[in-house]
Order: sequence, then C-alpha cells, then structure tokens
Amino acid sequence: MIDAGTYRRLTISIKEPEVNRIYDTTKEEILVYYSSGGTAWVMHCAGYYANAASGTIILTKMDKNKIKVKMDLHGKAVHAHHPGEEQDFSFGGNYVFHAANIDKINSWAGRWDEFTKDTQPSK
Repeated sequence: MIDAGTYRRLTISIKEPEVNRIYDTTKEEILVYYSSGGTAWVMHCAGYYANAASGTIILTKMDKNKIKVKMDLHGKAVHAHHPGEEQDFSFGGNYVFHAANIDKINSWAGRWDEFTKDTQPSK
C-alpha cells in the first residue's frame, strides 16, 4: 500500500461574521491561512503555505454547524523548505465550511475519534 495523499487546506478567521456582508480581505480584519502538500513525504508534507490572500468573501448562510460561503480568493504560497519557490493558489465559487471541535482535530485536520477508532484499546 502506498500513502500518496495530497491536501489543500484553507482556514479563514473572521472576528464578527455577518451574513451577506462582502468582506474584502485587503481591507478587513480577516485572517486567511492556506497550505498544500503531501502526507507521505517528509520533505513535502508542509508543502506550500501562505498567511494572506486577496479577494472577497461573502457568508451566504450560517447555522450552528456550518457556514456557506461565496468567495473569490487568490494569492501566492511559498514552499516550506525552499522559500524562493512560490505557487499560485485560488478559491472561487461556493463552499461549505463545517464546524470543527479543536479537541478532535489531528495534524491533518481530521477527526481524532474517527482516525483512532480501530486503534483504541478496549475498555
């Protein structure tokens, strides 16, 4: 078996989110984090990362467990091991973000209880 998984992660932090407000990431107090890479290769697991992006975000619907978002974001990410190497990234369209319980997130942002369900000792 070969573990050749790749990932692209986007985290957006908005201090006081409002539905139907247009957020301009260059003018608002919004934090945007992006990373991409591969889970199986030590030198590439961190891959590329960025802590900023340009564009707009509109929260179209919010409830207790998810937020629907329309966005047009783009930016440049730098390589974790080769800072001179850059990669463009973009997210355009409609997305759904789900609530995450920080106590149940592992290093790949998966749910810890699902990740360990087959390896937990019997009680």
